[in-house]
Amino acid sequence: AMDPLRIFIKFACLLGICFYSTEAQKSLWLTEIVDTFKSVPGTLFLGSNITNITSITPKCWSDFQFYLAVLNNSPTPIFTNQSVPREIIYMLDADAVPPAGITSGKGFWNGDYDLCMSLKVDNKVFNYTEYTEDGIPRRDVSLRANFKAQYYRVVIHALDGIGFIEGYQNFTITFGVCAPDSCSSSDVHTMLNDGERSFDVASVENPTSGRGFIKDDPGAIVALWIISIFVAIVLAATLIDMFYITLQRKRHKRDAELYKETTTKGAKVNHAYGDSNDKHGTQATRFTTENQINGSYYTQKGDDDRKEHSVINGADNGSLKIVTSDALKDDAATNGLSNGSLKIATADVPNHKPKPYSPGVGIQIILAFSVYSNLPQLMSVDAPKGSYRQSIFTENYNFWLLPVYQGQYNNRALTNSQLAVDSFFVLSGFLGAVSFLKTLDRQGGKLRLKQMGLYFFHRFWRLTPVYMIVLMFFATLFKYTGDGPLWPVRQDQIEGCRMHWWTNLLYINNLYLPGPLCLGYTWYLANDMQFYIVAPVFLFALFKKPVVGYILTGLTFLGSIIAISVLHFQGNADYVQYYIKPYTRIGPYIIGIWLGYFIWRTKGKIKMKWWMQAIGWIFAIGFIHAAIYGNFRPLGTPFEGVPAAFYIMFKRHIFGLAVAWICLACITGYGGVVNKLMSWRVWIPLSKLTYTGYLIHPMVMYYYHYNRRQLQYMRIFPEMVFLFCAILCATIAASILVTLTFEIPVLHLEKIMFPQNKKNK
Repeated sequence: AMDPLRIFIKFACLLGICFYSTEAQKSLWLTEIVDTFKSVPGTLFLGSNITNITSITPKCWSDFQFYLAVLNNSPTPIFTNQSVPREIIYMLDADAVPPAGITSGKGFWNGDYDLCMSLKVDNKVFNYTEYTEDGIPRRDVSLRANFKAQYYRVVIHALDGIGFIEGYQNFTITFGVCAPDSCSSSDVHTMLNDGERSFDVASVENPTSGRGFIKDDPGAIVALWIISIFVAIVLAATLIDMFYITLQRKRHKRDAELYKETTTKGAKVNHAYGDSNDKHGTQATRFTTENQINGSYYTQKGDDDRKEHSVINGADNGSLKIVTSDALKDDAATNGLSNGSLKIATADVPNHKPKPYSPGVGIQIILAFSVYSNLPQLMSVDAPKGSYRQSIFTENYNFWLLPVYQGQYNNRALTNSQLAVDSFFVLSGFLGAVSFLKTLDRQGGKLRLKQMGLYFFHRFWRLTPVYMIVLMFFATLFKYTGDGPLWPVRQDQIEGCRMHWWTNLLYINNLYLPGPLCLGYTWYLANDMQFYIVAPVFLFALFKKPVVGYILTGLTFLGSIIAISVLHFQGNADYVQYYIKPYTRIGPYIIGIWLGYFIWRTKGKIKMKWWMQAIGWIFAIGFIHAAIYGNFRPLGTPFEGVPAAFYIMFKRHIFGLAVAWICLACITGYGGVVNKLMSWRVWIPLSKLTYTGYLIHPMVMYYYHYNRRQLQYMRIFPEMVFLFCAILCATIAASILVTLTFEIPVLHLEKIMFPQNKKNK
């Protein structure tokens, strides 16, 4: 029996009303899909009316008949009858069913992936009696089957040609089917698409088909070996550091402190008790008062009073405390000496001042991999001298959002989150400019071949090793980390990394795209490296002839705006031709170069009156708001014409200008509370993790979202806020491990390969 809504919709269509109502057509089509699901016990029953079975694998068809026989001929009650293979009932239960809320866009019906994949019909026998149409027993049938259950993901065209949700012209439904593993994807496609009751099937996918096993994947095995070798080196270096190198450093430090104590003003040391066999020098005995007001005292060899001394409290760290028996009898029973009492300390005093601790190359290499030494450096909240402590933290959190979601004003900060990338371009241009101009100034305005070689090598070495490790992991091991109904069958980015990893190594993966993108988000690194390579041309011109430098950078800045506008007017403003190209993204980098040049010329010392500061902050806040919310319009309202053209051409550049003002204000002392927040020392350890966090955080998100068993409805609060915090914490934890294992060691190796003298430091 049909419910009143279905009756009303069908009756309205008979009267012709539905031809004028798109909503009625949508509802009618969805009604037919829901009715089809409800008309059969399980999804596979749609294939029970297929007469031409030649296209189906024989084993699949045999197992399928066992499946149908159990469901059609099982005695009731089915769950309590011991003669019924319960695995078939569980397979039916694992199938997807239409949920509530289809009209709100719920087009992914997962079913129960884990239940399906856990089932196995292990050589089960099912006996039943076959009856005629008149109910007369015809024969007894005995069927035997042996198969595992396999989950399949089926995509059907639900609404073809009419937008079910505003902005979507084709609405598809994806649902899970639990079938025998003897059935291939094409078998399931045939059963669902070619029966009397069928769907318009777009595709059938086995989420586990492309996963395989690590033992059968040479690339994954090599990657495991490489990672294991790194981990083993780190563990060995950490143990050597803890139990050998650290003890050596402490002994050297103790000798230096002892030498300093014995050579301070007022200290006198008698070397008469020297031991010629002592490798550290002579044996010295010294008297000190506990409060050390009058400096250090000493004893002369042959003092008669030494006979009356008694030892109290034994030796402590190489020193020997003694008190006179007559004067300090009351102290003899105590574990310490009161202020003013005498103390004799004996220790090995070096004959000469110890040299500063300087480990050899071998020890330096071990220390480069030691977590014991690197972790305190990583967690330190002290910034290097002369560094800029302004920090901008963003999470590259990308969603495929429905137009309905995009049309909400309070969601524009998320839908325009890609502007965060431009803040990094500004900062990169600024820091690169300041560093290069300082070096050029020290060299008297001359470019030296060695210095330029180190300039490029340092950048490559800084970014590439950990980048390639992460790429290797993604290309070989990542696909083995998860499974589920959402896990991708065709992981195009993984295939892109396997085939075209060298484009990432050369940092040209934004210019040359021979196939699927590899770690698509790393287009930023390619752009940043390309900007870094051409930056010396601009900076050298600014240093030598500022006018020429401003002309070159100005033309480049203007050219970027023109390129953006031309691509949009030509209709080529897509991801590949527009979003990732250097000529459309260099504008904010040029702004960073201008800021760096200004800070270098003024030494960061400028004076601004209150009204100048006010204007700067008003424009900065206004630019940020315009860039984020400038393209907002109510749902269904077109965004075109002159306003759209201006927004497209200038949104990244005005956002970059706002970021530059924030940096300028904070560096020159006009940042106020903003500077206090962004210069907070707590950010310093996190800032050391930002590069590895950038590289791995998309994998953290991929892992979480693709491993889900059900989709999640996303609201800013609480879902997005809580999920953001969870992924951020997971990213930080993973970044610490990657940084300590790969990034910090290779950076230390560079310092060993190219040691700096004191002048260069």
